[in-house]
Amino acid sequence: MYGDAFADLKTRHNVLLVGISKESEGERQLLKLPPDDTRIELGDYLIMIVNGATEKVIAGMFRIKEGAF
Repeated sequence: MYGDAFADLKTRHNVLLVGISKESEGERQLLKLPPDDTRIELGDYLIMIVNGATEKVIAGMFRIKEGAF
């Protein structure tokens, strides 16, 4: 759930989760600061604000680089 991910990323890594991009009917929909009970599903993009030191940890955790999947 979005609220759980928000709290975990903020507490553990000082990352601010600001939204999710979800696919709906073949198009992407941006949800800015969605409700805590929003389900994060396979294929969703998480939109985060990170600092330089945390970027490497997050990139390794999600196995991505900035702007890539």
